[in-house]
Amino acid sequence: MAGLALMMPVNFGWAVKGSSLQLELLVFNVPRAITAGAVVAVVVAVLAVTLVNEMVAWATAFVALLVLAINNVLAQTATSITSLPTLTYVDAVFGGVLLGAVGAAVLGHRVPGRAFVTGALAGILVGDLSASPSAADTMTQLSPLERVIGWPLTVSPPLWLIVTAAALISLCAGLRRPWRAVPGPALEVPVRPLISMMLLAGVTLPTAEWLAERGRDTPAAIVAVLITVLVTAVAALLLPGRDGQIVALAVAFAAAGCAVIAVPRPDWSIPLLVVGVMVAAWAGGKRPMPVLAATLTVALAGYAVFSASRPGESSAIAVTGGLAIACVGGYCFGSTVPQYLPNRVYGLAVLFVPSVVLGLRGRDFARVGYSQDWYRSASGPHDPVAGWAAVAITLGCALVVAALARLRRGGPAETSASQ
Repeated sequence: MAGLALMMPVNFGWAVKGSSLQLELLVFNVPRAITAGAVVAVVVAVLAVTLVNEMVAWATAFVALLVLAINNVLAQTATSITSLPTLTYVDAVFGGVLLGAVGAAVLGHRVPGRAFVTGALAGILVGDLSASPSAADTMTQLSPLERVIGWPLTVSPPLWLIVTAAALISLCAGLRRPWRAVPGPALEVPVRPLISMMLLAGVTLPTAEWLAERGRDTPAAIVAVLITVLVTAVAALLLPGRDGQIVALAVAFAAAGCAVIAVPRPDWSIPLLVVGVMVAAWAGGKRPMPVLAATLTVALAGYAVFSASRPGESSAIAVTGGLAIACVGGYCFGSTVPQYLPNRVYGLAVLFVPSVVLGLRGRDFARVGYSQDWYRSASGPHDPVAGWAAVAITLGCALVVAALARLRRGGPAETSASQ
């Protein structure tokens, strides 16, 4: 739920029915709001773990849900041109607070930690693999699944889900187990993921925006790819031990996932995506091989190039692409267990930062996004250039993963698949 709150506009139906200026303002702000929320997630996770008090993490998560509930109610009555972008920022930032706080509370425990990673990835997939809605889709003509749950999956979570999550968090806080100590120097280690994440997000999003505005400029695309690989290497090297592998894998997976055709996605495929994430994460935990995970991201990017020439509205291509994304993502995060547990939240947060591949996808309308209304679009041609850029980025990230495996020793967490 935190992932959906972080990455989805709080009330897209209002903007669809509004003027083109309102829609333009919303689409312009969504990537920036998401990036801000991703940075906040890492900051909250690091601070919560540094305090070594699990109740602080649960209390922070509860407060975040309270703000999300209030924001949801306000979004239903938004009337001004500036209110919806503002509410989207609030939704994304406190979605990041929720993600970081819950991650800090549960990642020290085996089963809850696995459930957290699986749930976060599943939420990202459901949100990111959503087709572009029309005004009718968000208001009256819902899919069968959306009619059952009373929630268009193209907008932020509804009030009933927020209240349910708040009740479950209260239960978890009451049944909490003793905090598991996080290894690492208390005064030095927490600073590194903060600097690393701010560097990565602070370079990636502006580069994606710059590339989107450059249009079909091949040299600009090459420069953007090189910048992405370089900043990923620096951000990964800032982390201790081999913790940077999860950052490189996340950047590679995000780039490849953005390039794959994954819509129109039928409702019945959602359970397949969740099962794909779970099985692949389990396989990664049993046989953790980060270099293999990096290789899989290269293969996923190669599939994106292949599928770009296939029919744009084929459900078979979309389901295959979505399942491939789910399995590769699950294995990437299942096979990497950082020494400093908040770095796993860092890895998940990287997935929310708009990639330069997303900038390539939006260069025809000079905005970072899959389409003019942000979401993936099933219609229209699919440019293979985004796939080739993803191949280059994944290859560069694979070299970073291999270099870290060769140059740095793994910590105790990497020798045990049980965490």
